[in-house]
Amino acid sequence: MSIHAASSKWIEGLAADQPVKAAAHRVLELRLHAVWERLPAAATEASEDPEHVHQLRVSSRRAHAALRLFKACLPRRKAKRIERLLRRLRQAAGEARDYDVQHARLATLESDAGIATKSVIQMIDRRRAEAQAPIVDVYEKLQYKGFPDLIEALLSRLDEQNDEGSTQSFGEYAAERVRRAAKRFFDAEAHGKDAYSTLHAFRIRAKELRYTLEIVAPVWDDTVRREIYPIVEDLQERLGEIVDSHVAMDLYKQWNRKAHCDGSRCALRSLIAHQRTQLAEQRAAFDSHWTQERSAMLRAQLDALVGA
Repeated sequence: MSIHAASSKWIEGLAADQPVKAAAHRVLELRLHAVWERLPAAATEASEDPEHVHQLRVSSRRAHAALRLFKACLPRRKAKRIERLLRRLRQAAGEARDYDVQHARLATLESDAGIATKSVIQMIDRRRAEAQAPIVDVYEKLQYKGFPDLIEALLSRLDEQNDEGSTQSFGEYAAERVRRAAKRFFDAEAHGKDAYSTLHAFRIRAKELRYTLEIVAPVWDDTVRREIYPIVEDLQERLGEIVDSHVAMDLYKQWNRKAHCDGSRCALRSLIAHQRTQLAEQRAAFDSHWTQERSAMLRAQLDALVGA
């Protein structure tokens, strides 16, 4: 299995009329192996290219989404064991990725906005180096536990299971899951003036809907890929920018309180002021984009898709 095939957002070989367990086998095989294939480079080559950690984080999120999507037909104990390992991996990769994002943001600010960020970048780089160790630790643990063997054990047990949902088609199952994800998405809907916690919760639901659509897209024609998915993807990315700005703001404030030299303190205060302005602009842009009309249009598209 090539890393490209395993890591692709879209999954080939699925059809609406196939049994849901056959679809689950195909999806989980690809999503879980994608994590394993991305992990070595993220553990050993991250200093050469931060994209390795980014792709590992994305792969682990997609794998977690697949486990949740097919939870009803999975062997509980084996699924939970893999889910716990993925959670540890996401946490390790998440911290490292946050520092990589902040490094890139500061490098851009120094060149575009003329803010002196060298001392802050040095602080970030020190912490980023420390954040690599947990990724290596998880990699070694998964090697020791034989993660590929755990994947095969899960898939084998899935194939052997006899349950009430074994005759349900993937198309029927997919429609139910999209309907649930869409309800959670619209129940959590937020706007630019809302509290950060509300916007963050909305982003999580947008991400859940996005990853669900990636898996179930083959059930329908190109409607999902061309019309619905781009709307959800764009929305999540806009919310992600706001979340990244909040993370940066909190980080700079925390470091400013602990700064021991005037140079670092001055740079951090400049960054805080710049980030505050940027965050206000991002929130305003989000409000201009995510209107009631756009929200209603997406709701209507999803309702038409699943026959709600």
